[in-house]
Amino acid sequence: MIEVAILKNFDSGTYKAGVQLAGSLTTYFDNINVAKNIPTTAMITGNYVILAIPGGNPKDACVIATWPQGTPGGGGGDMYKSVYDTDDDAVVDAAELAADSLKLQGSTKAEVRDHAPNAHKTSHQDGGSDELSVAGLAGLLATPQTPAAHKTSHDYLGADEFPLIRPISQRLIPFINKVWTDINGFTAAHVGTGGFTIGFLYGNLYTGTTNNSRGLIYDTAGFWQAYAGYGYSWGTKLSIRQGTTQTIWIGLLNVPETPSLTQAHVAFYLDTSGNLWASSGNGTNGTQTDTGLDFTSGTKDWYLSIYGNATGLYFYVNHVLKATHLLASSYYPNSIVCHFTMYIKNATDGATRQVFCYPLNMFPQFAY
Repeated sequence: MIEVAILKNFDSGTYKAGVQLAGSLTTYFDNINVAKNIPTTAMITGNYVILAIPGGNPKDACVIATWPQGTPGGGGGDMYKSVYDTDDDAVVDAAELAADSLKLQGSTKAEVRDHAPNAHKTSHQDGGSDELSVAGLAGLLATPQTPAAHKTSHDYLGADEFPLIRPISQRLIPFINKVWTDINGFTAAHVGTGGFTIGFLYGNLYTGTTNNSRGLIYDTAGFWQAYAGYGYSWGTKLSIRQGTTQTIWIGLLNVPETPSLTQAHVAFYLDTSGNLWASSGNGTNGTQTDTGLDFTSGTKDWYLSIYGNATGLYFYVNHVLKATHLLASSYYPNSIVCHFTMYIKNATDGATRQVFCYPLNMFPQFAY
């Protein structure tokens, strides 16, 4: 309820007043609250006031405005500029937070009015607590950006290595295929009915039917193994065509004619039970790791590759890492010549065994 009344008295200490309802000679309100935004200078006895009575309860009545009697344009109130706009900015002081001690989002009125650009907040910068990110934004940035450092995990043998060796090796077969384009640089050996034939970009090793016959071919000069200063990678396709109960070696062996698990070597080894092993040795001790692959019947094609460096040996089958022989915990050759060897030997059942070896790709990582 809103009523118009006449101010009868005002106590600036308690900010309470007594009023008489306009047009009534008998209705008075004593000791009622006065809004604190009304300055004491405006509370002049005889002024008109606006009385708010919430719910019609006189105990809750409050004077919310005042103006002198007889002011032209009734209802204009006492909005004197000198009273309500003390800073002469055409805005009522109370509407602009009245005092500078009040904050807007933590800033004073004077600070809010300050439109001069401030220094960029360092916490928005790279590594800051609320760093700004351009991820997901379309288009080019206004200023050139320095390329980020190459992620080390993309490097050779990194967690998400870029597998460039596979597509490169597949395309360079005619140019670096040493085994089949320079057969004069290799030595062939066989026992019993074993032997080999050379086709276009492949070699066929076989045993014949005589017990313990073998077929063998290896490079004559060999490759110097010195992992502290050199690294290499090689790969070849092994295609098994006949039977089980055979022994197959393919890789780098110090003594190709008599492969063993302890001689200096880095190779894949297929035992007479058809299990494929990753194998290395230093001439005294050896390390063998089961790849989880086996050959029991029919035919089998595997692309075998080994990467070697100063850290260790990494054995891949069909471009999937199957075994790791680290320098600190495994045995493998160092500072010794090993020959790239392809070897097959049948068991004692007298059945013919046959294997195809496709082009060898040998990549030294440093000059030998």
